[in-house]
Amino acid sequence: MATAQGAGSAAERSELEGLVRRRGTAQGLPRRAQIVLLASERMENKEIALRLGAMPNTVGTLRRRFAEQRLDSLYDEPRPGAPRQIGDEEIAETIRLTLETTPRDATH
Repeated sequence: MATAQGAGSAAERSELEGLVRRRGTAQGLPRRAQIVLLASERMENKEIALRLGAMPNTVGTLRRRFAEQRLDSLYDEPRPGAPRQIGDEEIAETIRLTLETTPRDATH
């Protein structure tokens, strides 16, 4: 049973707890997961913000997004700005060439 307050199902709660513990990821993702977990404990936005050093508006926004989009809401949304000039295929090709070829006059 999903609620607007926080993690609704055992699977969602497990995923959120895993995100909080995850190392080597962007700092924002575990923090957003922690906000949702605290919200599921029926904490108020101000209390969550104080506990995590966040702004109450941020907590409220994350709660609303989670209620609408569930786990997908935790991942970064596209930022405004100029579109990328290089596509995914070009990036993949550059990585492949970097890993599989040695430039002329290179020692390694």
